[in-house]
Amino acid sequence: MDLPLACAIADLIIDSGAKQLAIFGGEPTIWPHLSDFNSYINNRVSSTIVTNGLRFLSDEFLDTYKKTV
Repeated sequence: MDLPLACAIADLIIDSGAKQLAIFGGEPTIWPHLSDFNSYINNRVSSTIVTNGLRFLSDEFLDTYKKTV
């Protein structure tokens, strides 16, 4: 999914009153737009990521992710 589509879907969900988004499907940490998407929804809704966590073993990935949530 490209970033504009993900943001449009998030807008629909948030505008309908949702308080939390769950990000899952395949392995979301390999989605190239994850950080940008997190920055887009930050301070608008809380989010949960469902992942096997493998990429979080990388300090660089973890640090980047933390800056966007």
